Amino acid sequence: MGVALHVLRRFPAILTAWLLLFASYASAQDRFQVLHEFTGETDPGGINSLLQTTDGSIYGTTYAGGTYAEGTLFRLTPNGSFDVLHSFPPASYRNVLHFQGRDGSVYGSNYDGDGTIFRVTSDGAVSVFATGVQPEYLVESMDGNFYGLAYFPLRGLCFFKVAGDGTVTVLHQFVDDSDGGL
Repeated sequence: MGVALHVLRRFPAILTAWLLLFASYASAQDRFQVLHEFTGETDPGGINSLLQTTDGSIYGTTYAGGTYAEGTLFRLTPNGSFDVLHSFPPASYRNVLHFQGRDGSVYGSNYDGDGTIFRVTSDGAVSVFATGVQPEYLVESMDGNFYGLAYFPLRGLCFFKVAGDGTVTVLHQFVDDSDGGL
């Protein structure tokens, strides 16, 4: 009963906070502008990830749409221009953007059997950066290499490095609870 009484005493403050939050949300709606509406007919649907780059462009991936219905990579520029840059190949899933690199390119990954890390340059060109890795996490280090955690087929969870030329090296394989493995 003590907890219920405490909640009832605090109810006016909680209600006031909710009303203020709702009021600020309602007024914020007037300040938002729709930049692009995904219809699902002429462009992809089902957003997987979004990433804003330093030039103000928004890159994103979808889990549906595109040439093979396996998802797309798109860009929305600050002037409102929307472009589908890439259609992911058959059997692709979990198309994700990770970060904008120091070189200005956007890096992402998708699971397409062996796994692929891809690079998107500022002019919209998409290329394969590394294969054979399906990263859950990926970061760029000050040493110019990329590091991440991934599940490798037949190996399980591994900590890996990708060199600037796309060479993948497993640095540690987690095997059991003693070292963080599953």
